[in-house]
Amino acid sequence: MTTSVTCTQHSPLEKIVPRRSRIVRSTVLSAICVLLCVGIVAWNLLWLANHDKIALPTTHGLPFRFHAEGRTWLNQSTCAETRWCSGDLKCLSQNEMMAQNHSSLAKVGVIPTLFGATHPIWRASSDGRYPYMLFVSSGYGCYVPYWLSGSW
Repeated sequence: MTTSVTCTQHSPLEKIVPRRSRIVRSTVLSAICVLLCVGIVAWNLLWLANHDKIALPTTHGLPFRFHAEGRTWLNQSTCAETRWCSGDLKCLSQNEMMAQNHSSLAKVGVIPTLFGATHPIWRASSDGRYPYMLFVSSGYGCYVPYWLSGSW
């Protein structure tokens, strides 16, 4: 009775190919997961900006509400680049501010901007006629009015 034992030797290439394909597969899956996470954050960025009270680094990136001085302030014409805004953005120049007796401004806070400079929040220190209004500097000498929530 003869027993034959066959010894098969695997080439070194056969051991490398499965390992390499596992590395490629895990790299591709990791890249897909990262892209999916970035896509979800980008998709929800506008919602996050309006609900977490941060500004986006764009021309119309101010949120529709923010908190300052322990209160909530609103402007329905600003909405951090979303499309549900009501009307055009009302922005007052420095000359218009002076004409409406808002010449002296006192800084009361800031709105943080995602990857950008903050937007100062100002209260007009006129004769007290506008206690329900704050102004946010949106850049280039432009002041956006915000009204106290529930005041109108």
